Amino acid sequence: MLREFRGGFVAGFWQSVSRIFGQNLKSEYDREGDDKVLEQIVLYYEAGLL
Repeated sequence: MLREFRGGFVAGFWQSVSRIFGQNLKSEYDREGDDKVLEQIVLYYEAGLL
């Protein structure tokens, strides 16, 4: 998605930075697994609880 909005060079730069910190911008969003806590925060926000 970043590549579509900002271009290949900028996307490559941020992918490199994220890899330094042990992350991967190309990974899929997993609402039932690794991203379960984030999903709960989003749901609370949308419900107006945050």
